[in-house]
Amino acid sequence: MPKNDENAAPKMLQKRCGLGGGVPNTNKPTVNVAAAGKSRRTALGDISNRIKTTNNEKNEDRIAKKTRVVVGRRKQTEELVEKVDAKEQTGKEETRRRSLDAMVDDVDMNPDSDTSLEVSVADLKLSSVDAADAENPQAAAEYMVDIMKYLMKAEPTRIACQTYMSKQSDINAKMREILVDWLVEVHLKFKLRPETLFLTINLIDRFLERRAVSRTKLQLVGCTAMLIASKYEEIYAPEVRDFVYISDKAYTRDQILAMESIMLNTLGFHVTVPSILRFCERFSKVGRLDERTTTLAKYLIELTLQDYKFLKYLPSQIGASAVMLAMKMTGNSTWDSTLEKHTTYSESSLDECCADLTALAAKEPPKYRAVRKKYSSPKYNEVSRIPVPETTE
Repeated sequence: MPKNDENAAPKMLQKRCGLGGGVPNTNKPTVNVAAAGKSRRTALGDISNRIKTTNNEKNEDRIAKKTRVVVGRRKQTEELVEKVDAKEQTGKEETRRRSLDAMVDDVDMNPDSDTSLEVSVADLKLSSVDAADAENPQAAAEYMVDIMKYLMKAEPTRIACQTYMSKQSDINAKMREILVDWLVEVHLKFKLRPETLFLTINLIDRFLERRAVSRTKLQLVGCTAMLIASKYEEIYAPEVRDFVYISDKAYTRDQILAMESIMLNTLGFHVTVPSILRFCERFSKVGRLDERTTTLAKYLIELTLQDYKFLKYLPSQIGASAVMLAMKMTGNSTWDSTLEKHTTYSESSLDECCADLTALAAKEPPKYRAVRKKYSSPKYNEVSRIPVPETTE
């Protein structure tokens, strides 16, 4: 056989069996490792997602269950509170009804009887002074006599001693006069109520009676007293920064607040006091004074705030003396039995105070005229220009 034929069979065999240097059969299926790995991770991810979804559903169910429990308990609590409130309200209404029934039992509701409900208003036995205000609830006509009795009983305990200035080593009565004159101007500038000014001076005197103060701190005491009085009497009280400004920044905000604490603690937080103004207004109403005469009486009592020696008189005594002097200056009426009954002062018992008040009003000081200047304006009927009689006779 030729050589080519001798080698032909082995080559054919090698080719068929894949032996030797022939090219291997590449038609076998292959596995994509990357694709297989990716497929496995996707399958695991699906399982993990299913687990998370299941856990989330369980958590949501648990939260919803807790929410239902909390809402249910809250609803039960609200229902219980409503029941308790309803029970308390029922009890209050029952108590009120029994009180009204007891009051009605005291009044004969028989229309044929002379003591009917309409007549019961007259049973209050109001004086002729308060009878006109019987239908005015703000006038408190049925309580006014008792209120005035209480104020007269309490006034000796809410005024300063007339000799307290002797305990002060660095200030005197003249410095007090200057301070009050300045406070009258501040009061007018801030457009405060008259009650605020009278309470301010009362707080200053009672504080100085208990604490020694240097002259450098006297104005601080005045500013703080007006701040406290404003908070007590005013609807819109001046702020601390207003007093810092009005004092020309002589004192800081912290100093004023510190003095406020010291003053209130020194006075035991006793800020409610029987005021001269209240007695003057009441006695003016009893005497049926006209507007001009009433304003004159207020001018006279405001003059006494600057004068230290008027501390020896009770507020009610100063108020009664001012009303009596105002009546004599205008010639409207005289001190009658009605005034004597309601003021508890006879005309002769007011002679000393009225004489001092007359001398004070007759003065024409060159300085410290804030009160006189204030009441010389048309707003106050220029009452400070009314001539003062030489005597009170």
